[in-house]
Amino acid sequence: MAQVPSTVWTPYAVLSAARELAKTVDQKRVMQEQGRMFYRLALSEIVALLNSSADPSYWSSTVLTISADQELLDENTITSIVASTNTIVRSSGTFAVGSIITVSIYDTVNNTWDKWIARIVTAGASATYEVIFGTDADFSGGADVVLVAVIKSLSTVTASLSNVRYDNVVAIHSSNAGFCIPVSPSEFFSVGRTDFPHTSYTDDVIWTQMGNTLYFKVGSKITSGIGTVVMYYQRQPNYPATDAEYTSTSVFVDLADKWMPLLVKRIYTYCLLQTEVDIPKNLAQEMQLDYQAIINYAGAEMQNKMQKQLATKNQEK
Repeated sequence: MAQVPSTVWTPYAVLSAARELAKTVDQKRVMQEQGRMFYRLALSEIVALLNSSADPSYWSSTVLTISADQELLDENTITSIVASTNTIVRSSGTFAVGSIITVSIYDTVNNTWDKWIARIVTAGASATYEVIFGTDADFSGGADVVLVAVIKSLSTVTASLSNVRYDNVVAIHSSNAGFCIPVSPSEFFSVGRTDFPHTSYTDDVIWTQMGNTLYFKVGSKITSGIGTVVMYYQRQPNYPATDAEYTSTSVFVDLADKWMPLLVKRIYTYCLLQTEVDIPKNLAQEMQLDYQAIINYAGAEMQNKMQKQLATKNQEK
């Protein structure tokens, strides 16, 4: 596996090389004004190809923060409920829009219960709701007792990827269940049905992804919960964060040295397109060969994997 990031090439060196290729005054102006944008575009394009070819250079891992999709709140958390304004207030945490709440209030003076089901309409620590079933009632603390069950979704737990700069999720590992099993969203939400055709997931944790949220279901035989969850993923490339990093001699390009010529040539083609100059045929051919090398790399990796699997099966026989 090639060294990533490079220990030789800096963003300044790459942009300088492309500027030298550009030669003309107009193209030099393009490099000065838009070179950094071209740099990010070209780097993103090449890394996307490498990730699609399963190049391990950009594989990374992170421990996920798992959030329960169900909560049980009592009078220690619920501050007040006002039926006239359909408002419920909690002292910690927030309500999410669309969550279903089941509320039970016990009046210790009259020895009576008020019970109803509602849907959260506006989110926050102070949220509003609409009643789905039953009749709501006020709660203001004191001697009364309240229990509020919150159901956020149909899954057991979720994890947000909003703060992870990922390209593709490679695998997910649970400390209590081993590697989790990826399934389609339709299968994920069908597993809980009583007529689901098999029970092979009772010993496993399954997961699916929708947007930037991972959804998990923990098999019924895993009594210790999901545990610590580590996600292995293909990350996105790192870009210079400030103008100074584009000219720094200590900030290196987040790409292997062997792909640096392709990066320079790709930036150069952006310059030519910007100034409405045709791309030289030999340059286009060279880039095509570079892209083909990445595709061939993916094919070779897949073939090696299949050969290893076949060898393992033969040994088992």
